[in-house]
Amino acid sequence: MLLFKTSAATLDSVIYNKKHALKHEPKNWEKNEILLISKNKVDCKKGEKQIQFIMNLDSIKKYGNTEIKKFWPDAANNWEYLVDCNTVVKLDKPFDLSDVIGVSAEGFKPSLKPKKILGDDEKKILTYLKGIKAI
Repeated sequence: MLLFKTSAATLDSVIYNKKHALKHEPKNWEKNEILLISKNKVDCKKGEKQIQFIMNLDSIKKYGNTEIKKFWPDAANNWEYLVDCNTVVKLDKPFDLSDVIGVSAEGFKPSLKPKKILGDDEKKILTYLKGIKAI
């Protein structure tokens, strides 16, 4: 499981196109791995939860900025990788990491890069997603 963060300005395009742009290639990813798409906290309205969608990773490829600009014309010139996903699920019960994994969510706050979620944290999130019938 990976946590991907995105701005409110790009969230709709990420979901519609089933794609996400990255500066660095995530390590140790797997095909069909669950991606938690987290809206940046600063972009959330009062009471809005950050994780409203999950996706399943299909592939990650290195592209030139021209290809990435097809999806995000106003994006800065620093995105090199394009993540393609094969499914998108809108969560009936969105959540913040702290809602599900508690204090260990603090370790995910400063991350701008995709971050791997492992161990007990991953188990808790999977249990939550199964409980709301998202997976």
